[in-house]
Amino acid sequence: MSCILLAIDGSANSHRATDVAAQLSISTGLPIWVVNVTDHAGLSVTELAEFSVAEHLTAREAIESVSAQILGDVKAALETAGARAVHIEERRGDIASTILEVAAEKAAAMIVVGKRGKGRLEGLLVGSVAQKLVCLAPQTVVVVP
Repeated sequence: MSCILLAIDGSANSHRATDVAAQLSISTGLPIWVVNVTDHAGLSVTELAEFSVAEHLTAREAIESVSAQILGDVKAALETAGARAVHIEERRGDIASTILEVAAEKAAAMIVVGKRGKGRLEGLLVGSVAQKLVCLAPQTVVVVP
């Protein structure tokens, strides 16, 4: 099954990537598979601790809760925009490697991702996820500023 893989993290760039993915889905007729690869779901360690305590959740449950909210919001936005069939999934692991794994599993025709996500410091130190995808993905990678 060929699809558009949209990798999101809840950042502003990821919202813009969602808009682009919706337009690509409409113009190509391809369904969209949305993946959120969790590390800390975009939360700082302090925010994660505060959220966990406030919600009476373990750190993993807090991450899953934030990820589910991000995925639900993106799915609703894509469906409202008129995108084709939308599927959502949370995964754990190294972000770039996991996105590439999902792209291979789903036979993605292209990957759509924001230029910069929430992991800015890591991007400065070891290269951004978008940069890794552009270098390593066998399919087209659309990087949205």
